[in-house]
Amino acid sequence: MNYDDTKFVARLKKFGIKRILFSVDLRYSALISILIIFIIHYFGIAGGSIVLICPLYITISAAMIAVAIAGLAIIASISDPKFVLILKNSKIYENILFTFWYSTIISGISIISNIITYILPLIFADRGVLPIYTISLHQKDILLYSEQIYITLFFISTFFVLYSVFAVILLVGTTMRYGLYRGEFVSRKYYDMSDETKPSDKSIFKVAIKPIAAKKNDDISYKSENED
Repeated sequence: MNYDDTKFVARLKKFGIKRILFSVDLRYSALISILIIFIIHYFGIAGGSIVLICPLYITISAAMIAVAIAGLAIIASISDPKFVLILKNSKIYENILFTFWYSTIISGISIISNIITYILPLIFADRGVLPIYTISLHQKDILLYSEQIYITLFFISTFFVLYSVFAVILLVGTTMRYGLYRGEFVSRKYYDMSDETKPSDKSIFKVAIKPIAAKKNDDISYKSENED
């Protein structure tokens, strides 16, 4: 492995872009965001919603980054060379680490998008009327009212904050699952329920962990197979 293999884009390709696009957390985030934007557009409260809600979105996204970092610290603290080697041989370890990186990136994008969305209404707040923007498309002028722009920006902000929340929720599940399998590995390694003696380092105990439910892609799940 070289440095280029550790870059975000390289890890993203290895993890699977299609896997992310069809993930449950992304679909739920999009559906809920569309529902929220529909309600806001119906009542015509996009500008007021941005001013009131975007600061809360920023706080939530920052909290999600903190949770992801804490989860990564837990993973690092309970890992040992033998257990990591098993995960690497099963081609799982890199995917586990990438989920933390990806979740943090999503939360960071959420913070940036919410800052931009929050600032724009304040810039035009003293104009008294909603500014109108004209864009040319196929030799035709299309008028974009600021309400439409605000709704678009608020949709992006809402989507990313929900996506970061759902991603971190699944990340917590991954961390818990990692701890459970780590405990199972330790207990089977050092305690033989049918024998009071400890097995040696050359014990024939073997654990193989394989990912399951790859088509659903709602989270990294694992299956343990033990062979005597």
